[in-house]
Formats: sequence, structure tokens, C-alpha cells
Amino acid sequence: MRWGNERGQAILLVAVASGIFLVGAIGLSVDAAQLYLHRQVAQTAADAAAEAGAMSIFGGTWNTSGFGTAGYTCTNGTDATSPCIYARSNGFGLSGSTDTVLIEFPSSVDSGVVLSSDPVFAHAAVRATITRNVPNSFMRLLGAGPTTQIKAIGVAGIIQNTVPVPILVLHPTLPGALSLGGTPAITICGGPQRSIQVNSTDSGAVSVGGTATIDLSKGGPSDTNGDCTTPGTGSDLGAFGGPPPPASTPPVPSWMYPSGGSPGSTEHYLEPSAPIGDPLKNIPYPPKPATPAPPPTPPPGAASGDYNQVGHGCTTGTSSKPCDLYHPGLYPSGIEVKNEIAIFSPGVYWIDDTGSKPNGFTGAANGTMMMCADCTADTSTHGTGNTGMLVYIHHNGTFNVGANGNASLLGSDFTSDYKGVLFFEDRNAPANTGSGSHTLGGGGNLTLTGTIYVTNCSTGDTGCTNAMSPTIYQNIRLRGNSGNTTLVKGEIVTSALDLGGGGTITMQLNPTNILLINKVALVR
Repeated sequence: MRWGNERGQAILLVAVASGIFLVGAIGLSVDAAQLYLHRQVAQTAADAAAEAGAMSIFGGTWNTSGFGTAGYTCTNGTDATSPCIYARSNGFGLSGSTDTVLIEFPSSVDSGVVLSSDPVFAHAAVRATITRNVPNSFMRLLGAGPTTQIKAIGVAGIIQNTVPVPILVLHPTLPGALSLGGTPAITICGGPQRSIQVNSTDSGAVSVGGTATIDLSKGGPSDTNGDCTTPGTGSDLGAFGGPPPPASTPPVPSWMYPSGGSPGSTEHYLEPSAPIGDPLKNIPYPPKPATPAPPPTPPPGAASGDYNQVGHGCTTGTSSKPCDLYHPGLYPSGIEVKNEIAIFSPGVYWIDDTGSKPNGFTGAANGTMMMCADCTADTSTHGTGNTGMLVYIHHNGTFNVGANGNASLLGSDFTSDYKGVLFFEDRNAPANTGSGSHTLGGGGNLTLTGTIYVTNCSTGDTGCTNAMSPTIYQNIRLRGNSGNTTLVKGEIVTSALDLGGGGTITMQLNPTNILLINKVALVR
């Protein structure tokens, strides 16, 4: 009988031990799941905090006076710096909590990542480390302490990338920085995967009215020629601010649908989309010529005003307008092509604002602009073999081409210091907006081959005295018109871009235009 009693006691002990084991196992699994969840949420918060800090540095809204140089710990519940705000919006660093949100500025990150060396950025990387003591429950029965600490680290950097240049709209805060109105049908062919990037943080950074459409279904690197002859499979439009993508499948706004079709298989509307820095901010201003350019001259063998001229692209007997050859150099009162055919020899056309009518570079009524067909290539300012032109406006004036006449112009050589730019305005120019905007196309046939670079500088840029602001920026109006062609073979880098009119606009992006740019990215 004693043996039987002992056997019953042993079974009871085994049952008790098994129960304790099961309770411990359940407790371990519950607490482990809780710790894993807290760890994942903390990682999201750390990434958001780090990226917010890097974005603030990138956008110039946060400088050393705002955050110091050695890093800091957020004040829970009240800290107004952007990393701390984003940590709180994800549930960490709230009032009364014991969370720790540490913000640091490492000088280097993981190998293989090249941080920007641009001196405009006080720091090129932000590291956010979040720690929280999570209460244990069942695990305490097994001797664990009352809490277990979880930690998450997020690192964001301003990195240097070599990428194809898309259409960049650089203003950091402007509502409607990219504006579509009227009834134009805009088609973009070729180029990088992201055809358009709008940097504005405003919730209405992209504004669409009327029945305008912008067709990206033929964009992207699969169109290796960038000329719509072998259409791409679709490219992206990125907006940092908004509006948000529609709740549709695919999440692409209807105004990005081609007429009677659907988005390309690799086409996307991205929001929020990390801003891209000005890739041309370091190209030099061309030196000012010492003397004004010689006046326009008729081609060889013809007198001024002869309507039947030959040479340099003029065709005998086909026009009732005089045909004049323009030369590179200094133009104190700008260039206005009116009631004539203007043939441009290769070189730099330096537009000053000291003359009686600083009107910039204008194609007025009944004017035609074209490149010289047989002039000697310019090797002094653009690079060997260049037959194009750079039109530079110093400080004042606008570009107004193709609205009242025809134009077919070629920009600088991409291997030159001017990186393929055709139109270039001083980055410190006064505002050119509203009715005073730069206007391209709309009334005649327009073909521009080259980059259109018209923007103010960003706060902190070297030599920047007139930075972009809500009232100071450059706006380009790119217009289509029924019955005429508006074709841009190149890129646009500007403060604000207004696409409109009533006809078609075609843009052919060059997939081989590679430049070094700064952009924000998570690097850990």
C-alpha cells in the first residue's frame, strides 16, 4: 500500500511540474510576442524619426542652431524638433513615458553608402535610437525581472547618387508647384524610372484642373532611345507633399491615364516621395564677354533684308522674311526675334540687364529661330564638336520662345561644363511668376533639344543671395496648341512648372544624362 501511495504522489508532482512548465511556456510565448511587437513598432518609429531629421536638414528647415552638433535626447512630450515629433506620432517619447529617444549625427554609415559632402548640409546623416522598458507578465514567474528593454536604431542619410536627370520641380513648399490646366495632352517618353519629381511639402504640391492629362505609360528606361519609337512600359511621378494616391487599383490618378488606355505596367504615382536635390547647382555661370556681340548679319552672298538668301539654313525663295545670322556674345538689351528668321551660330549668348529693354530671350510675332546648319563648331566654351548654344540670362529677363513663332534650338554639349543646358537663368534672379513667367510653346511649332534650367537657388547654397521662397521663384509655362507641335528633347529643372494650353506637348527624356545628385534615404 505504501508503494501505491508513493506512485500517486509522484504523478501529482509530475502534474504540478508539467503545469508550471506549461504556464512558463505560455508566458514565454506571450511575452516574446509582446516584445517582438514593441520592437517592430519601435523600428518604424526610429526609421521615421531619422528620416524626418534628414529631410529637415536636406530642406534647410533645420540648422545647427536648432539641434546642436553633438546630438541630443528628446524631451518626452514636448520636444519640437522633427525627429522627436515623428517618434511621438508613432507612440514613443510621449508625456509621462520612460522611453528614450536619442538623436545623433554620425559622420559615416555602413560601407558602400557615400554620404553627401556638400557643405550646405550641417550633417549628412541622422541616427535615431529608441529604447523602451516593456513590462513582463508570465515570465516574472520564472524569475525574470519586471521589465525587458527593447531597442531600435534607424539611420537616414543624405547620400550622393549618380542618376538620370528627370523633370525636377524644386520649390520646397509651394502649393501647385506642378500645375496642369486647360486641355493639354502631355506625353513623356523614355528617361529614368521616375520621370517627374515634385519636391514641395504642400499637400497640394500637384494641382490638376480642366481635362489635362500627363501620359507616363511610354516613359521609363525600357525606351532606350527616349523617342517614343520603342515605347517604355511606364514611369513614375513622385510628389513629396501630395495629394495622396487615389484609392483605386492601380493607385494612379485618372489624369495620368493615356487617352482611351490604362497606365503602363511599371507606371506609379508615388506620395510621399523623397525630394531630389538640384543636380545642376554646381554648373558654373558662363563668364561675361568683354564686348557686345556683333549685330546680326545676312548669310554670305546676300544683302541685309534680302528675302531670297542662301546658306546657314536659309532656303532660297521660300520665305518673305529676312534671314539673319546671330553671333555668340554679350547682348545688353536681350534678343528679340521678330518678323525674321534668326540663325544662331554655336556658342554662349549672354543676356545682360543693363540695356534699355532687358527682355531676355524672346521669339516675338512672326519670328523663327533655328540653329546654323554649317557654322564652325564651338570648341572654346562647350567642348569639342559642339554645334549648339547656351542662352544665359544674367539676373533679369525671361525666356519666351515658341508662343508667337517657330523655334528649333539645340543646347550645349553634355560633356561640357554646362551639361547639355540650353536655357539658363541666374540662380539669384528676381521672381518670374504669374504673367511674367517664362513661356515655352503655345503659338507655333517648338522643338527644344537640351536642358531647361531655370530656378532660384536653395538657402545655404554657395553664392545664394536670393533663395526660393513663397514669393521668389521661377515659373515655367510649357504650352501646347492645337495644330502646332511642342516638343522638348531633354530635361526641365525649375522652381515651378505649369503645363497647359489646348494642344499636345511631347517630352523625350534622355536616359543617358547622368549627374550627381543628393537625396535622402534610409541607410540602415
